[in-house]
Amino acid sequence: MIRHWFIRRPVAGFSAGCLAAVILHAAGSHLSVPFTLALLLAIVYSLLVRPEPGAYIGNAMIGGTIGIVIWAVSLPLTAGRNRALDAGLMRDNFGSLIGWVFFGLLFGFFLQVFHQIVFRVWGGEVEPATVPTTPIRIVILGGGFAGMRTAERLEALLKKKDDVTITLVSDTNSLLFTPMLAEVAGGSLEPSHIGAPLRGSLKRTVVVRARATGLGSELKEISLLAGGGMVHNLRYDYLVIAMGSVSNFLGLEQVEKVAFNFRTLVDAVRIQNHVIQKLELADKEPNPEVRRQMLRFVVAGGIAV
Repeated sequence: MIRHWFIRRPVAGFSAGCLAAVILHAAGSHLSVPFTLALLLAIVYSLLVRPEPGAYIGNAMIGGTIGIVIWAVSLPLTAGRNRALDAGLMRDNFGSLIGWVFFGLLFGFFLQVFHQIVFRVWGGEVEPATVPTTPIRIVILGGGFAGMRTAERLEALLKKKDDVTITLVSDTNSLLFTPMLAEVAGGSLEPSHIGAPLRGSLKRTVVVRARATGLGSELKEISLLAGGGMVHNLRYDYLVIAMGSVSNFLGLEQVEKVAFNFRTLVDAVRIQNHVIQKLELADKEPNPEVRRQMLRFVVAGGIAV
């Protein structure tokens, strides 16, 4: 039973080419090149083009075009080394052009006939078996520099992989440029000036605004707390944890009790409001010593540069 396309198509193409050549030869057509080239192109065409039911005219027209191509390719082969390809050579071989066009028309028509016969006798073509694939789920926790860069890199590496989904979980909608938090706290920049929307930079990654509250390693599942107190689970195949770090008070319990954290945009705005409030209260305080105490600010921690 011939049902595989890579067997039946070239057989149909070869048979159609031979039949077209026999008819033209019986009609007295004398082509100037061997039919090997024509049969080779016929087989190649039958392999590349999927047969369509009832496409007799379409195949015949395409075959006629192939005949013109064969004629144009064969001219330099038959002209000899001393004959240049010019208008005179094409005019002298115009008769062979008519023969090749008729060959192509007959080939296209008979190719469709053979396809129809093969279909009726042996049925449709057998397509290569495809194994269904389960989408690979990659989840990134954290929308900071590490999480954002990881998502961008994965998008570039997996741009041709349609069976891979990338999800980024972040408690905010934007990437925060933390080195400029001090400018927000000092009032020289607005909070919106140091944040870039995550969805604007990530074209393929699905951004989920939520906070991770639990991790089930056995089931490969993450518990998320979204807005409005809604809790749902997110499954993954590969997990990237890029949630950043926390403030390290180095065991200074009193500092931890009274100090402001300075890692998020909310922290920067809180410090700015606190400083403004102290300045306003100090402006109304008549006692210089009390005013001096109110205007004393202590920074715990820092990096020497």
